[in-house]
Amino acid sequence: MRVKVRLIRENRVVDIDLPNGSRVSDLLKKLNLRSVSHIVIKNGEPIPESYQLADGDEVEVLPVVSGGL
Repeated sequence: MRVKVRLIRENRVVDIDLPNGSRVSDLLKKLNLRSVSHIVIKNGEPIPESYQLADGDEVEVLPVVSGGL
């Protein structure tokens, strides 16, 4: 299956091929991104690592920004 991914930090869109039944965690692994430092958004809502993706899905990957004093 193919998922369209908008990588916010790099300001680019890529099509990623994944096996059927892949989850968000599989997508992040394929992109070599850590789940603790990225949020995946679909239809304006964050989706969990366990969310099963479908062919033709479009998602955004946002880096998590944190800081402190």
